[in-house]
Amino acid sequence: MQILNDNLEDDYSDFEKALALYMYMAHNYTYDYNLLEHSSEMTVSAYQTLTDKSGICQGLSSLYSFLLLEAGVDAKVMSGCSLSNGGGHRWSYVKINGNYYHIDPTFVLDSNDSMEFFMMTDDKRLEEDFEPTEGHVTIQYGAGEHVERIASDDTYSPLWTGYFIDLDHDNKKVIYLGFDENNEISELEFDYGALE
Repeated sequence: MQILNDNLEDDYSDFEKALALYMYMAHNYTYDYNLLEHSSEMTVSAYQTLTDKSGICQGLSSLYSFLLLEAGVDAKVMSGCSLSNGGGHRWSYVKINGNYYHIDPTFVLDSNDSMEFFMMTDDKRLEEDFEPTEGHVTIQYGAGEHVERIASDDTYSPLWTGYFIDLDHDNKKVIYLGFDENNEISELEFDYGALE
């Protein structure tokens, strides 16, 4: 509850909650390469990630999804595999404004606040080398029912090439560093107010 109280405002929308908690993960957790090496011998959980402030994809996505659920946002953990090497991976699958999106809290760690893996479509998830296991959402937090995976809304695609600077809650804008129409790096605004 302290994490939610410290990072969310009472009137935040589901999108604002997802973004604020995504940046919370970026600034407070690290990837645990030792745990990755020994994960078959150790328990990996959201609780372990929370207490150690580090983890691997399983714990990171479980913690992020749990925080979203506690904040009232529909979130599950998605399992999939790498298209290039077949390795397993987990990330969060969320429902925002009636649409589903993939959000990967693992790849925001040590990324200078990149939004490349935030609010992704199925096509973007595939482009980033990961394919969800067909029809499989892991059984966590009572979310074990079959879920038809369709994340096709690309409304948030301008953010994928950007780096988060600030959330302007009052004006419903995300301030980020990205490429402008002249292909130069600039401070840009993404207006999400009309989407809510």
